[in-house]
Amino acid sequence: MKKKDLILMAIVLIIAVIGLLFSHIYSSGAAELKVVITIDGEVFREIPLTEDTNEEIRVEQNGDINIVIIDSGAVRIVEATCPDQICVYTTPADENGEMIVCLPNKVIVEVTRND
Repeated sequence: MKKKDLILMAIVLIIAVIGLLFSHIYSSGAAELKVVITIDGEVFREIPLTEDTNEEIRVEQNGDINIVIIDSGAVRIVEATCPDQICVYTTPADENGEMIVCLPNKVIVEVTRND
């Protein structure tokens, strides 16, 4: 590799790291987070997402069931009647914009800001 290629790669890497730092600082700002659970496009429940929130929510529609757990500042689906179980194996969501989606049951669990 040429010296100019290495310098260009270093500059791109530095810009990427700075962007990630600003993104992390912005996402961990003072705004409170909440969990919004929607069923078939309609809001079912909104719950504050804090380290102290400890709640189990049973989401039922047309015989389909999803069990949502909010604990230690994160939300996850622990049980679902859908055939593929992708939502159950999805990593818990704890940052603004993260989602857990159960397409067969039409359930979306999203972490958003209160503001």
